[in-house]
Amino acid sequence: MSLYMLAAAKYTEVADHSDIGVVVVTGLVLVFAVLILLYLLIALEGVVFSNLDKKKQQKAQGGADAVALPPKAAAPAPAPAVQVEAGIPGEVVAAIAAAEGAQVLPVCAKMEAEIAELDPEDKAMFLEELGVAESGLDRLIKASYALLGLISFLTSGEDECRAWTIKKGTKAPQAAGKIHSDFERGFIRAEVVSYEDLMACGTMAAAREKGLIRSEGKEYVVQDGDIILFRFNV
Repeated sequence: MSLYMLAAAKYTEVADHSDIGVVVVTGLVLVFAVLILLYLLIALEGVVFSNLDKKKQQKAQGGADAVALPPKAAAPAPAPAVQVEAGIPGEVVAAIAAAEGAQVLPVCAKMEAEIAELDPEDKAMFLEELGVAESGLDRLIKASYALLGLISFLTSGEDECRAWTIKKGTKAPQAAGKIHSDFERGFIRAEVVSYEDLMACGTMAAAREKGLIRSEGKEYVVQDGDIILFRFNV
């Protein structure tokens, strides 16, 4: 074997050992890097859980970082309602009303349209022929007033007669204030007659002669259909 060949073989052997050394060193470096990464992950996990525990303790103790959640709102009670039947089978409406705790009010839209075009005398005759006391619209208004807790009182003068809507249970001075604040502020008394009594007598004078007009004070609770003359001084 020549000197050249021996030198080549020796170089190759050294090169092979060098490659093995590089591989070993590289492997050790990678293992060390993985160990460091695992250590960092474990340390970071400990910090995260430690902070979470602190947050939980602060919230439990009402600390600065605690978040006060608003109390869960109760579901609103269903509002009173009137189910108006118009072209829907009665049993369907009745079932819906029963589920909602509502009233049922049958209404014939065609008949109501015909009634609306009649004058008062013809309307009364038409309703009498049908055997009903009042129109569906009138019944709907009354039912709605009852559900809302509303009533009406009336004022009558030479030039007009007017209805005023108030809450049921309103006393005379507050009812007077519905007309004008001066009426409430300077309230003295209320002269009251019921609508039915006035219709039966025909005039205020006749009602007065029969003693049906009453003088009521500040504690009087206005009734639905009262016709009132307020006496006041400001």
